[in-house]
Amino acid sequence: MTIFDRSWYGRSLVEHLEEFASEEDWRNREKWHDYSLAVNDMVQHTSTRSASWILVEGNDNKFTRIKALKTLCSALEDALGKND
Repeated sequence: MTIFDRSWYGRSLVEHLEEFASEEDWRNREKWHDYSLAVNDMVQHTSTRSASWILVEGNDNKFTRIKALKTLCSALEDALGKND
């Protein structure tokens, strides 16, 4: 199990869409649509049954942390056969 906090995949998306741009600032907001498509494409092509992505909304830190922990606990319970 691995938990990523956007830094792992964010860098590859920025470099891909910005053509290895070294300056990452507000101008990236103009490419929001492109970033959304790239994220969807990445998740679609890399999420598998044995290693699936679980996307957690990140607009509210408290909500995000609680959802991530609940999702993790549920996955662990499933793996241990506790949700049968």
